[in-house]
Amino acid sequence: MNKIVIIGAGKFGTSIAYALSKNTDNSITLCDTDKVRIEDINKNNCNSTIFPNKKLNKNIQATTETEEAVQKADVIISAVPAIAIQKVSEIIEKNRQAGSILINTSKGSATKDKLTTPSEIFTKSANELEYYTLSGPNFADDIIKDAISISTLSGKGNSDKILEILENPIIKIEKNKENAMGVELCGILKNALAIGSGMSDEFEANTKIAILAQGIKEIQFILTGESFTEKTILTSAGIGDIILTAQSEQSRNYRFGKVFNKNKDVNKTLKIIDSTVEGLNTIETLQLFTQEKKIELPLFEAIYNIIYNEADQSCIKKAIGQNPKTN
Repeated sequence: MNKIVIIGAGKFGTSIAYALSKNTDNSITLCDTDKVRIEDINKNNCNSTIFPNKKLNKNIQATTETEEAVQKADVIISAVPAIAIQKVSEIIEKNRQAGSILINTSKGSATKDKLTTPSEIFTKSANELEYYTLSGPNFADDIIKDAISISTLSGKGNSDKILEILENPIIKIEKNKENAMGVELCGILKNALAIGSGMSDEFEANTKIAILAQGIKEIQFILTGESFTEKTILTSAGIGDIILTAQSEQSRNYRFGKVFNKNKDVNKTLKIIDSTVEGLNTIETLQLFTQEKKIELPLFEAIYNIIYNEADQSCIKKAIGQNPKTN
């Protein structure tokens, strides 16, 4: 029996648990600090505050005792917001057993003052850790409905072994043996692009796609500058996730951009969205990143100026066709 511990019983953690529970060789424990949520899962096989009336399989249990669960885990999956990664990494390092495998699913910068990938935190704090990132064009609301999905498993360990554990009928897994950091950068940057796409919601179709194409060009420019190949952006975690997040109102980052157009106020918009918007932190840390690397990213600069410098929405159109460059 594969003992899988998922830290974070939110939407994505719960949906991943549901998918992996289809493999009857897996015993799954969801960890969370919300006692009501944990009791609901254990007593009713349901996380009703997130997915009302959706029954979970009985090989899913839940606990608030994360440290104890990690000690017994063969596979640990972190499904927390990116900003909580530092705390989770410390728990894992202090409690994991030798030979355990860590999989990150977070898509966002792990710090507020710098563009930091999850792997930079997890692999720094944990020695000799077999580490992967699982990322792709997946909405939790669709996974829980058994919608066929695809994700990229990125990392340099024995991926054939972990692929057997992750095998399930809902999420198809593709391998990418490059450094996980490239896939994580895609996951971080697409959130900022999705906000820009939401801002362009009322534009004509040609213009909306031109903005999307500009964003992809700028993301590829960053990846190339950080020594990642074109293979990274061509994965499902790259172009697949970019298209999904930047073209759907299921994306909270897209919704943020769309709603922000109407009220021009970050706090009011966040209150309406009522969810974590990872792209906001990305936009801020990306601004610092461009200054540090001495590069110009016309579209991402325009998005930043609209949100924080009261620039007119039309400046996003002016970025179309401009080449990102090194100063």
